Amino acid sequence: MIDSIIPSAITGITALIVPSIIFFLTKKKEREAEKKSKKLVYYEEFMNALSNVVGENSSNESRLRFSISVSSLHLVASIEVIDALHQYLDEVRISNKNKSTENHNNLLSKLIFQIRTDLGDNLKLGDKEFKAILWHQ
Repeated sequence: MIDSIIPSAITGITALIVPSIIFFLTKKKEREAEKKSKKLVYYEEFMNALSNVVGENSSNESRLRFSISVSSLHLVASIEVIDALHQYLDEVRISNKNKSTENHNNLLSKLIFQIRTDLGDNLKLGDKEFKAILWHQ
């Protein structure tokens, strides 16, 4: 009799545990996908706002939009993105008297690289260095 109870008990326990594990892992993946999707919205808004303040003729509305998007990034961005963002902002700050195009482009590249990494893009660059520039006319 014990010989028939043990296999039944194992089957019953397995029938409870396996679906629970599958449910947990599925929910975890769904939460990760939702978080990534939300981050992407914030990062897209930031990049759009950034594109609107490039050059010397940006409007007050564009600068306000950029400011809001920068502040909003602090809600979702990884610490690496936030660190890169702060370095970039220090470079483009109006009070920075030592601005350089090279430093700007390097810090922008670092920021965008960190954003892409935060979104799960495992860039395989090999010996190449990631470079990003803002295009304006």
